[in-house]
Amino acid sequence: MSKTNFHILLMFGIVILLMGRCSVFIQENIEEETIILFAPSDDMETEIVTQTFWWEQIFGAEGYRLQIVTPEFNNIESLLLDTLVSGDKFEMTLYPGIYEWRVRGENNAYVTAWSKTSLSIFESDDLTRQSVRLRMPTDSHFTNNSLSVFKWDTIPNVESYEMEVYIENWGEVLYRDSTGIVEDNIVYTLPEAMFWWGVRALNNKSATLFSTRRLVIDKTAPVKPTLGLPSNNSIMNDSTVNFSWNSSDPRWEVVYDSLLIYEKRDNGKLIKIHEDLFTVKSAKLTLKNDTKYTWKVKSIDQAGNEGVLSEERNFTIEE
Repeated sequence: MSKTNFHILLMFGIVILLMGRCSVFIQENIEEETIILFAPSDDMETEIVTQTFWWEQIFGAEGYRLQIVTPEFNNIESLLLDTLVSGDKFEMTLYPGIYEWRVRGENNAYVTAWSKTSLSIFESDDLTRQSVRLRMPTDSHFTNNSLSVFKWDTIPNVESYEMEVYIENWGEVLYRDSTGIVEDNIVYTLPEAMFWWGVRALNNKSATLFSTRRLVIDKTAPVKPTLGLPSNNSIMNDSTVNFSWNSSDPRWEVVYDSLLIYEKRDNGKLIKIHEDLFTVKSAKLTLKNDTKYTWKVKSIDQAGNEGVLSEERNFTIEE
């Protein structure tokens, strides 16, 4: 190769590299954008301690920085929250007091100005307008662990909490009712089933409504997958291979499938070259020519239960 051609190729490679870097780092300039705050409304005074902070999303922002202080940003006594939120809402329980909260949009290169307002929460022993913020398990959580820890936020002027657990649907088949709870958590051992659980707060004058969530205890593994294409011992002339299979879960619709592909050496040794999860029942992969392969599929459900491996199939890609 001549020196001139080498320099041309070198410059071409640098240009391609710079173009790739620019494509990664180009970000929407959001510095002139303004975040509109929806709730709590400006300078609101309320006895409700569990608040949902809500703002308008803007184009180009990858996240939103939410900060909450008491009593104000110009005279901070305590920083209560500093978090990056991907969406437009964040729920938090605060005790009676004076607060300021602010939000700005952010991406990897730019930030907006802060949008700020104040919030005053006054003391009240009337619980009828309050709500208990449930913390864990998350809503519609799937697990194969029978031992579950339930947690929630405490609220002021509460004497005790009550927790109810129903099978299948809230308010129908009561599985457990625990009253007089003075902590912010309780531990249950539950059988395999779908549950709805809820917590309410009480004092001698009033009570909140139940805050509820769904929980699924699933200890049953998915069924053994059945393989479609490529068929066993097939010989192929195309290095782009279409894989297909069928899988299912005994009760729940969502199942993830792990596609495993191995190179099969002449001595019979298998070398894993691919393992990835799919939510669909097919995949298209480009493999090497003049190579023998083995493939199989294993299913995993939402609770983390792993099923039995499918049968193994072999195929060969010729040159």
